[in-house]
Amino acid sequence: MKSFFICFVALILVFSAGCGETADSGDLAEDIEISDCGGFESGIVTKLPPENDEDPVAECDQLLIWNYDDSTDVLKIVNSKVQLNCCGVHDVSITLENGEYIYTMLDDQTKGNCGCDCLFDFSANISDVTENTVKLTVKLSVEIENTDVSDVWSGTLDLTKKNGTVVVRERTGDDCSYYPN
Repeated sequence: MKSFFICFVALILVFSAGCGETADSGDLAEDIEISDCGGFESGIVTKLPPENDEDPVAECDQLLIWNYDDSTDVLKIVNSKVQLNCCGVHDVSITLENGEYIYTMLDDQTKGNCGCDCLFDFSANISDVTENTVKLTVKLSVEIENTDVSDVWSGTLDLTKKNGTVVVRERTGDDCSYYPN
């Protein structure tokens, strides 16, 4: 009888494992687009108009651009002008962890590093977003021999505004001329 009871309790524990847990979501990224070197916009770095007969200033700030369509409940997030190795293999992953969206840009350099950097754009949609505000953390995961994950930006998006742009990293002038078109 004692061994029956132990087996019965063990069976209950096996079948009840996982009940009541709140697991993190799977990958929520939809309609992923990743640019070639130079970004989505024709691959040419934007030039700002010159001031007082000065040379034009290149503008290559890294931007987080978002757009929310409340008729479809789709949030589109674009990370623009992300500096990465030219030869990496790129992807995007979005998960929901403890009520916060984690947008991870992936840069896999395990097949080679070609010694140059480019500016890339990453775009992905999240469906079924019905909140007025969302917490978002943007991360960059670079894999060479080991994986290095770093936070790029974290904050709250006010979806009642429908769209917005956040400067993640400022780069102008000579910093921009370094990148190939």
